[in-house]
Amino acid sequence: MTRKALLLCLFCMCFLNTAAIADELSLDHQRDALSLVGAWSRLLENGDREVWKADVAEELGPWKVVEVPSGNLMQPEEGQDAAAVRQLAEKTEFVWLRRSFDINAAQASRDVVLKWGGIKFGATAWINGQLITEHVPVGPHTALVPRGTLKVGRNEIVLKIPGWAGVPRSKSGFPLTPTGGATQGWGGKGPAVYQDIWLEFYDRLYLNRVLAMPDVAAKSVTFRIWPVAAEKLAAPVELAVTIRDAGGTEALGRGVLRLEPAGIGDMPTEITVTLPSVVPWTPNTPHLYEAELVASTEDKPCDKVTFNFGMRQVTVNDGRFALNGRPLWLRGSNLVNEWLWGDKFNQNAKQYIIDEARAMSLNCFRTHTQPPPTAWLDIADTHGMMILAETPLLYNHADFGYTPEELEVLHKNTLLDTEGWITKLWNHPSVIIWVLSNESRLDNEWEAGPLYQSARTLDPTRLCMRTGEDVVGTPDMVDIHTCFNVNRDSEGQLIVDMTERMARRDPARPLTNTEYMNIMWDPSGRWLGREKHPDFPLAFAECATEHTEAMRRLQFDCLLPYMYAGWTRLGGRMNWREDYPTPMAAALHSAMSPVLASLDVFDRNYAAGQAVSSDLVLINETHADVQARVSIVVTPANPLFIPDAEALAAAVWSRKMEITLKAGSFDRHTITWQAPEAEGSYYLAAVLERDGAAPVVSQRTIHAVDRTKTLQRLKGRRVLVLAADNVVVDWLKAAGAEVVTTLTTAKVEADVVLLWNGSPLWRDVEEKKAVPALKEFAAAGGRVVVADRAEWTWKELADCHIGLPEFTHRNPVVTSRAHVFEGESHAILRDIPAEWLWRWNGLPGTIANEVLLEGSPALEKGRKIIWASRPVYTAVLSLPLEKGEIIFCQLKVRQRITRDGAGCDPVAERVLANLLAE
Repeated sequence: MTRKALLLCLFCMCFLNTAAIADELSLDHQRDALSLVGAWSRLLENGDREVWKADVAEELGPWKVVEVPSGNLMQPEEGQDAAAVRQLAEKTEFVWLRRSFDINAAQASRDVVLKWGGIKFGATAWINGQLITEHVPVGPHTALVPRGTLKVGRNEIVLKIPGWAGVPRSKSGFPLTPTGGATQGWGGKGPAVYQDIWLEFYDRLYLNRVLAMPDVAAKSVTFRIWPVAAEKLAAPVELAVTIRDAGGTEALGRGVLRLEPAGIGDMPTEITVTLPSVVPWTPNTPHLYEAELVASTEDKPCDKVTFNFGMRQVTVNDGRFALNGRPLWLRGSNLVNEWLWGDKFNQNAKQYIIDEARAMSLNCFRTHTQPPPTAWLDIADTHGMMILAETPLLYNHADFGYTPEELEVLHKNTLLDTEGWITKLWNHPSVIIWVLSNESRLDNEWEAGPLYQSARTLDPTRLCMRTGEDVVGTPDMVDIHTCFNVNRDSEGQLIVDMTERMARRDPARPLTNTEYMNIMWDPSGRWLGREKHPDFPLAFAECATEHTEAMRRLQFDCLLPYMYAGWTRLGGRMNWREDYPTPMAAALHSAMSPVLASLDVFDRNYAAGQAVSSDLVLINETHADVQARVSIVVTPANPLFIPDAEALAAAVWSRKMEITLKAGSFDRHTITWQAPEAEGSYYLAAVLERDGAAPVVSQRTIHAVDRTKTLQRLKGRRVLVLAADNVVVDWLKAAGAEVVTTLTTAKVEADVVLLWNGSPLWRDVEEKKAVPALKEFAAAGGRVVVADRAEWTWKELADCHIGLPEFTHRNPVVTSRAHVFEGESHAILRDIPAEWLWRWNGLPGTIANEVLLEGSPALEKGRKIIWASRPVYTAVLSLPLEKGEIIFCQLKVRQRITRDGAGCDPVAERVLANLLAE
């Protein structure tokens, strides 16, 4: 899915969704509660009116019926399109909501709490005309309702919600509270009550917050409790805790605490309960317990709350993640508020985040820009999917220009928002990490300090992360984003960069990459030669395979390619195969598999018949030894990442071996395989099979090139080589060419001339005397080859400009792929299929760097043969000169023609041989 298509998908889902997220309450705990979800009435603007007063509300209008919760309160009127709705959302300052609800006599006699799970962009609430609370952040909120507010029978609640135009802002125009993706062009601007809203009832003492803090090794759980008294109590309070298996009736453990009235205040109290045995919560064994807490005084019940929790602990041990004391490798992807995208995601959430994710070997998700709703976390709790829950503090590397005074306001609102999310969701065992901010690089000291300390103090059971490039991270871990690995760099650049990054990792902190594989704009032209190429999903999956495996071999603690929706059957547009909706889904099935035989092979081009030694890394991220069978095969058919049985059956070379992978092992082995004798394109694959799991494959594209056929073209060929070093001279002589390195006569006496890049060309007057001879040679039908120049200063021979164009993210020039201009042919292309110009040997695989720049007179006169990165960047140009030509070739050949060098590339050899042959 391209970025444009994805953003359109997000836009439509965020702005046209009118369905309720849930018909009933979906709470993180069970209490005596009254749901306020369902039909509400909506009024726009009128921010200066006292709409909470019934008489004022009645005279205003029109009021429109909307469903709460909803992904967007700005529902389209008849005939309105998405653009009109978006414009309305951006211009709206306020939205008013109201609804009536009934209270019976028993409820009216009790104390009450108003709660909501999330309102964008904050809300002020009145009940029966009385102000209850004003909450600026978008996150969950709890407000005590004053006694006497509710009455028997009909009651009315009114909410005043700022629209995007009504959000408190800095002088620079940015919100003074976290709003997630709303600050971005693609982010939803519509106000929303996007999670439940409800009332809870209690008597005199309210168990405001309860956190379960498991100790798996000690077989105990400590409950940290924040009680709140609605009145001054005269007698002690008894807090009783009972633990059962979720859904069970037998008490597994009990605890009781007597709390004096003077002990009820801002500080929490704790009760520890020991269990006779413990079933730890893990992704493979997602066992849940139920805790019931009852508060009473003077033998009368005050409050009761029941919730599920898991016995699990996520820690950092020796710089690595651990779950219940055992190594934990996080392999997943990113969710981007799919619960707001429409009913099909919520109605099929288990299929989406469990079934499809398991088929891709994923064990976790980061919920980018917002934590998930309770219903999705319940699924994750029950089925063992781990969640990195991200709060809405998002910058995307932008500088919002806050003043110090504005930052103080933002910090206050951020702390309040983070507190709301944490205290609402903290008993879900699936939530293993709080993600405090996204790509914030200008507020490091505060985010890694006070914000982090506040979150860890509030919830000591979870680690905290800050995501993005160039951020400090947190004391718990360091995260990076390599979002441009598909769009910008050579294919092997990420491998180079990540190897260097891992070499300098902080040994005390895990190193994670929570965004890569982002499609910022359509890169299919850069990869495959034309925009919107139908084969790009295969190329994308191939890139993901190589980069994911490389980072796994480097032992990155967490890998989250971006983004999951485009690769799924539910969210994507593709139906690639019956078993996998997209090539990427199949690729992740293998590349993310906890047990994998990974080929550490980057080079693509090999001499036909060559025996090759390569590294095979056996990865076992499980906690048990694994017996497996590994087959190394060379086949002309694509294994399609799964592996495909027909492709394996077509193998022209294979080898099988039985292996044992020790628990938690990363072992490197050397294997020897055979490049085919027949010239062509093939796949090298390492297929791992083990009992109880689907087979997985590590695959690489390879090409077998007949070097004899290449080099025989040069035998006896007379080559005049100017400004070259011994690399090209020795290579030519070894191929049987007759080489002369100086022009000693006024006339060129050679079959071809090569101007190389070993030293600057013609820096003195004497060498420039060669110009007439070279021009005469080309005019008579000869070829003058100018190869791989970093710059070009000799305009007397040809007026062109060589160099790097001004770099921008959208116009990258450094590339590992070159493409032939449509309809062009030239001797340089002889026996070179198009894909042989896609990446050459040696990391990072760059095939072209400096190019012939636009505006060069030579470009207007010449034939453009090959381009690199984008068609405006010419890499090979033929400049006609009467009967002959001067050809500029900017492909990186020189470093790839050493016969015994590690980067020797037989395709590069053929390109050079073709240039110098007849």
